[in-house]
Amino acid sequence: MLRFSSPALKACKRATFLTRPISTLHAKLTAHYIASGDSESDAASLAAQELGWLEAHARETSVNGWEEGLDGMVQEMIVEQKPLAYILGTGCISLALGHHLPPSTHVTAIDVAPSALTLAKENLARNPLPTGSTMNVVEANLFDDSAMGRLIEKRGFDLVVSNPPYITEEEYKTLPPSVKDWEDRGALVGPRDTSVVDASDDGLIFYRRIAALLPTLLDPATSSSSASREAPVVALEVGKGQAGSVVGMLEEKGLKGEVMDDPWGVGRCVLGYLR
Repeated sequence: MLRFSSPALKACKRATFLTRPISTLHAKLTAHYIASGDSESDAASLAAQELGWLEAHARETSVNGWEEGLDGMVQEMIVEQKPLAYILGTGCISLALGHHLPPSTHVTAIDVAPSALTLAKENLARNPLPTGSTMNVVEANLFDDSAMGRLIEKRGFDLVVSNPPYITEEEYKTLPPSVKDWEDRGALVGPRDTSVVDASDDGLIFYRRIAALLPTLLDPATSSSSASREAPVVALEVGKGQAGSVVGMLEEKGLKGEVMDDPWGVGRCVLGYLR
């Protein structure tokens, strides 16, 4: 089971240390998790952890006072049963691959956010990979050439998987509060560095970067293997209407693109195969 934790909540492990308004919200969340089947102690611990994240987020984003913003977030969490995973990455994709791919799989998981990396390491400790498989959690910026060079200095990879930010600045402005108030902006829109942001603002900057890196990211031994042509070497989640453009990027690099639809018929995943 994945563990959602917060460095910001070290002082909130016990309800007796909480201020009166926070204590009331803690009691509400605790009761919610008890009703969902958690033990009293687990429910209290999880509620305290989540309140830490939500309070920090409310202080950063609320315009009408963080207390009011926090209260609204807690109410929405209880009504819509939103998990804390909406706020922070957990390493779950990397862990799932490590558990379901054949033994002796070696996974390298990268992220630019130290807090996300810390959580991924905690989850790896709680969900160790099968004997023979490994997972290395690395802090790296996809747009840093030197960081990418260090990442692949020994050998390339057999499979590249990413669920990158793909929301445009204009789309972000129209997102409902149920998304904007819960998900980290950087995980939705991407880099804020003006030297990196694509002037076209089409949400495809990460896909262009990944496509550009593929010749060095993919292991030459994989590229020369006939067996590798039966399975994808790239798998990318994409936004609505972006699949065709991303397929084009992969095909420019010599791969064969394939689109998988989500349950609502939207092209949501692009796979790249060796020709």
